[in-house]
Amino acid sequence: NIQYRYLENKGDGNHLVMTTTPRFFVPTNTIAGVDSYNGSTIDLATKDWYNNLPSVVKRQVQPVQTLFTGTGPEAAMPMAPSLGGPGAVPAGLAWNGTAGFILDLNNPMFSQAMREDFAEVDPNGEKKAFILSVAEVNKFSGPGQALPTLASRMNGHAVRTRFNATHPWTLNGDTGVLGAWNVLHNAWPMGTNPAFIIRDQDGACTSGL
Repeated sequence: NIQYRYLENKGDGNHLVMTTTPRFFVPTNTIAGVDSYNGSTIDLATKDWYNNLPSVVKRQVQPVQTLFTGTGPEAAMPMAPSLGGPGAVPAGLAWNGTAGFILDLNNPMFSQAMREDFAEVDPNGEKKAFILSVAEVNKFSGPGQALPTLASRMNGHAVRTRFNATHPWTLNGDTGVLGAWNVLHNAWPMGTNPAFIIRDQDGACTSGL
């Protein structure tokens, strides 16, 4: 029985939810020539996980954009002195000053595409599961939000935002400050918490999600 965490009311009866624990562990990407989330190993694995859900769940899922923007290499970010091992942290992160685990995405070091990478209902899009972006995790983090503390988001290891061609952003779940932002290599297997936008069209799902 899969449990979900409620994240946001998207309006018009639509709600964003994600699994409370990782459903599988895969590398972010091992497919040559792919340098964004779209079409990556983790994107395909998340879609495959969705395709194997019970029909009672899938019929509630709403289509979202076929391709996510803001998921490619984040050229505006400065490079950390060393990338590749567990716990590598991007250099000079800008915090919002109210909680040390929340990024100030309005800082010029972050691109507009990265700041605006949110899943939305798209009638011409694709019914699928996906993993959250840096912008989404950031929005749902902090007091009164779905992810109020570092510990509350330590299970959501993988996010869909790329740091560069070989390293994705992640949430630390192993050593050091659990739940903190860092980056890991594409080949590092990461826990994946799929999310999707759902509409309770016929009572099959309830607000208890």
